[in-house]
Amino acid sequence: MQEVIVTTTNNIEGYIITKYLEPVTSNVVIGTGIISDLFAGISDLIGTRSNNYQDKFKEMYKTSVNQLKEEAVKIGANCILGMKTDLDEISGKGMQMFMINSIGTAVIIEKKEEYEKNKNNLKTKQENDKKIDEEKKAKYKSIEDVLKDEKIIKEANELRRIYGEDVYKDFIKNKAKDLGIILEEKDF
Repeated sequence: MQEVIVTTTNNIEGYIITKYLEPVTSNVVIGTGIISDLFAGISDLIGTRSNNYQDKFKEMYKTSVNQLKEEAVKIGANCILGMKTDLDEISGKGMQMFMINSIGTAVIIEKKEEYEKNKNNLKTKQENDKKIDEEKKAKYKSIEDVLKDEKIIKEANELRRIYGEDVYKDFIKNKAKDLGIILEEKDF
C-alpha cells in the first residue's frame, strides 16, 4: 500500500498541503468474547490490567487506522490530518462489544523543498512559454506572413478539404488573431 502519513495535528512540519480532498472515516466493531470478559472480571476484582482488553483495543485502533489509510489511497491522498478516534461500548442481551470510530481529513502534501522546486520549475516553464509566444508573434507581422507558414497552410488546406472554404478562412483568421495580427475585412 502507498505510504500515508496519519497525524492528529492539522499540519505537518516541513510539508505543504497542496490539496484538501475529503473526510475519511472508519468504524471497527469487535466482540469481547466470554473468556475475555472472564479474565477482565478477574483483573477488575484484583485491580490489575486486562491484557486481553488492551490487546483488543490495540488491534481495533490499528485496524481503524489502516482502514482510514485505505480510504485515503482510494481518493489519491498521501496524508490524513486531524485524526480523531472515539471508543464506545455496545452491550445488551448478554453481549458486550466495543466500537471505535475514526475520522480525519484526507489531503495531498508535498515536502516544502519539493514544492518550492516544482513551483520554480513551473514559473520557469511559464516564462519560457511566454518568450516563445513573443518570438512567434514577432515573426508574424501580417496575414501574408501567416499564409507563408507551411505548417499553418498544410493544416488549413486539410481543413478546407474536409470542411470547406468557410472553415479554412476561420482557421486562418483565428491563427492570425492568436499571433497578435489584427485583421480587417479586406485582408481576407
